[in-house]
Amino acid sequence: MNWWERNLPNRMGEFLGWLGGPDAASRVVARKMIGDCDSILDVACGPGVEFTRWGDRWTGCDTCKALIDHAAKNGITVE
Repeated sequence: MNWWERNLPNRMGEFLGWLGGPDAASRVVARKMIGDCDSILDVACGPGVEFTRWGDRWTGCDTCKALIDHAAKNGITVE
């Protein structure tokens, strides 16, 4: 069991605060650098924040079950 799996169940709200939302300055800059793409592979995507901006062009993957489950609760599929 890694740090994420030990701590996220009790600290999910704190973690989500660290990430910021889809309009966080770092995300806006990253999307400008990426530009317009046909598809996006988001590795270590966490709860899938970027799905809200990319929609069906986005595929997310993560290894942390707590993050995958959180994404699923919000209707976001993370592999």
